[in-house]
Amino acid sequence: MITTAQSKPESRLFQGYWQDGSLDLAAGLALVTMGIFWLTGPTVAQPFAPLIAFVLYPTLRRFVTEPRLGHVRFNAQRRAKLRLGHWVMLALGVVALSLGIGLYFMRGGGLAESSLASTLVPGLPAALVGIMSIGGAIMLGLGRFLGYAAVLITAGAVVVVADAHPGWALLAGGVATTLWGVVLMFRFVREYPIAMKEME
Repeated sequence: MITTAQSKPESRLFQGYWQDGSLDLAAGLALVTMGIFWLTGPTVAQPFAPLIAFVLYPTLRRFVTEPRLGHVRFNAQRRAKLRLGHWVMLALGVVALSLGIGLYFMRGGGLAESSLASTLVPGLPAALVGIMSIGGAIMLGLGRFLGYAAVLITAGAVVVVADAHPGWALLAGGVATTLWGVVLMFRFVREYPIAMKEME
């Protein structure tokens, strides 16, 4: 059992655990891949794009974060919460994107009967991923993910107004998330250099 005195440092460490930019880079590059795939044609691969984040994220942790901060092991309750959060985010990402793609390709079919629904459909993929980002912000306590959500939802609205391809909104959100992830990781690497004795 963790005492109050022990849990406070752990809570601060938990917040710092997400400040290296690895999560942002992994999620952002997954979105960029979704957008590019969709714009260039192979939409069947879209539901698998979130898996990129689940491969890249632990890789960045292993080769960038852990050599500088060591391997962080939280208490069992927090680890269970993290595992649940990871799988929930993956499931939501796949469902949201699949739903958005499905509705998009239903335009001209049943959705054509409702002009409003048909008009809004191109913005749904980015909006749904934005809502998922809001969930991540709440679950992990990361305010910057609200910013990513705002970019995605705004990009989705622009796509609706311009009647553009939905892939552009996902690409815009992915680029914004990736760029901020690069900034965060650059700051992290600069603030926590690898000690020379650890490199020997």
